[in-house]
Amino acid sequence: MKPPIKILIADDYAIIRIGLVNSIKSDPKFEVIAECSQGVDTLNKIRQLKPDIAILDISMPEMDGFEVIRRVKQENLPVKFVILTMYKDYEYFQEALSLGVNGYLIKENAIDDIIDCLNAVIGGDFYKSDCLED
Repeated sequence: MKPPIKILIADDYAIIRIGLVNSIKSDPKFEVIAECSQGVDTLNKIRQLKPDIAILDISMPEMDGFEVIRRVKQENLPVKFVILTMYKDYEYFQEALSLGVNGYLIKENAIDDIIDCLNAVIGGDFYKSDCLED
């Protein structure tokens, strides 16, 4: 049996993290190895724990999700990224794409879509929520 795919979740709202953890637990091939509520801690946990996928909110205290991604990519750490956001604006989506993220998940759909998103990302595909504005 393969080891579980390691997931880190970073969002400053505990209720979002709890919902995602509970959804992810429904699939035994994934394991949540860390939860973070702000950017600097997220960056340090990614360095330390080396998750396979990091699910990051854009807006977090101390350092936003985009800056965490920039720093991780500068250090060439092999982490796939899923942006988790309430922002449906195309500008945020474009910035995420320019950083090479593997998924873009809108919070209102996140609980329903998270397993499909993680499966797509692990399979090498890009995943995005359907409700983005153009």
